Amino acid sequence: QKDKKEICVYRKIRSRNFLYNKNGVWTIGNKRKDGDIFYLDSECHLPTTSDCKGQWKRKLDNKALNMKVLSKPKPIYPKYYQVIADGSVQKKIKEFLGFYEKQSDTYVGFAYYKKTDKKVLKLNMNGKWTISESIFRTRVQIQSIS
Repeated sequence: QKDKKEICVYRKIRSRNFLYNKNGVWTIGNKRKDGDIFYLDSECHLPTTSDCKGQWKRKLDNKALNMKVLSKPKPIYPKYYQVIADGSVQKKIKEFLGFYEKQSDTYVGFAYYKKTDKKVLKLNMNGKWTISESIFRTRVQIQSIS
């Protein structure tokens, strides 16, 4: 997601990390003075090209890492998700099972889904699927383990 304050700053969705150009060096970090985590060791015209010749290095020890920055289209989401369970678990979580329909708006840049009883299926900040009573409710009622 492109940061509106600066042209060359991109924020990782659902994260406090950014991809930004600092004094001509592409960097991944949190934009604070001591917040740089990785840097690209050669000139590169990100994010418009994929022909960068340099390596990403960890600032802490200058160790080269096998990382790439790729330009990708926005994800395409299905119209429905079905939540199912096996065996004895079905009875315990019956209220969460069923079909969830994609909503027209997004939550923190991602699609979310609602069941007819208004329960919400969404990805949380850790990339886990969660089901809760509303899109803004922080108390998760059920969460994926993988």
